Amino acid sequence: MGDVSGHSSELEHRGSFAHAVCACGWAGPGRRALARARRDGSDHATLAALESLPTVPAQAVRSVELGSVELGSGGLLAGR
Repeated sequence: MGDVSGHSSELEHRGSFAHAVCACGWAGPGRRALARARRDGSDHATLAALESLPTVPAQAVRSVELGSVELGSGGLLAGR
């Protein structure tokens, strides 16, 4: 299968089931469908790569105070 950010997985067969195992020690669930077991390994490698990305700190949210708005004869009048 693939090697993404140090996560190299391969299939291991146990009876009529196969599961993906990774070099990091992770093992997927037993699957009868080989394609699904391969996808488990691929998904694990992709997720591990995403988790290793640096996080971006959230921007501070400022509260904005809006002035009162009154309805005048010509439309909206702000700041009254």
